[in-house]
Amino acid sequence: MQSCMVHALAKAGVCATLQDLDRNYLRITNLFEPWSVGDQQDPTESSIFGPELGEKLEKLKDRVAASGESESFEYEPDAGNAFEFDIHMIESPKGDPYLITVVRDASGRKAAERVTLSLLREVSHRSKNLLAIVQSIANQTARFSDNIDSYLRQFRGRLHSLANAQDLVTDSDWKGARLKDLITKQARKYFPRETVFSLQGDDIVLSPNASLHLGLALHELIVLASSGEPLPTPANPILVTSSLTGNGNGYTAVLVWSEKFPNSKNPNWKPPEDGEMEVSRVLGFERTLLERIVPTALNGTAELVLADEELRYEIAFPINTAE
Repeated sequence: MQSCMVHALAKAGVCATLQDLDRNYLRITNLFEPWSVGDQQDPTESSIFGPELGEKLEKLKDRVAASGESESFEYEPDAGNAFEFDIHMIESPKGDPYLITVVRDASGRKAAERVTLSLLREVSHRSKNLLAIVQSIANQTARFSDNIDSYLRQFRGRLHSLANAQDLVTDSDWKGARLKDLITKQARKYFPRETVFSLQGDDIVLSPNASLHLGLALHELIVLASSGEPLPTPANPILVTSSLTGNGNGYTAVLVWSEKFPNSKNPNWKPPEDGEMEVSRVLGFERTLLERIVPTALNGTAELVLADEELRYEIAFPINTAE
């Protein structure tokens, strides 16, 4: 029976010691490393657990023996290990008092707590960043909106774009999103048929920050493409090319969005007439976001080119392939 109990304690990751009130060890089961009894005939707290921990155990056992109340504490010998000590008074069937000390290996739980705390801090950091982006979008959308209906329509669309990008980031355990998945998810609401896009080049893995901001840029481009005539078609698709260049010292991602217009009918562009200045429908927050906000957030550069026959957007930014 005793061997079965010893085996059960070992499986449970538990050490147990039994002492009489004179502190003579009567039983030591499943002692954890680096502690050891060795060939000691009369082991003591200090000889088993070392001077520092041994002294603490002696004081606690004195209190337990005097009061009869249990005592507990945690001990971390180093950053990777942790143990829980529980000291109790028990009585034998004959009424004799004994001290029993139960030691549990808490290293796994402590490691899990550290990981959880780290993740919570990361979530808090990313949540603050996301809220800052939402606040900026709300302020800038209001600045460039003529009325409340226009504001709500545009703000909801941009908020939906953020949510789509955030879904991809969350699904990847906060590692980021693949570029082609990001384009597909952003476009699904406006172009259910993916054949209106021709995606060429590297399927770059974007960091969470790049996923959110590039998702906003793609949203603006997709809204522009879907809001005028002629609409892109499988015969005249939007061409999106991407590339990743560099070496171990650094990488640069380049995304080019090219929307061609047959018969020179760019719905976003009004050519100059009779000396008029060039007029573009993209003079508000759309252009600010595409050419300033997004590239700045990604430490990159961007250019939006509008002409009769084409809308072209190119953005380049550094990227960490390990993210």
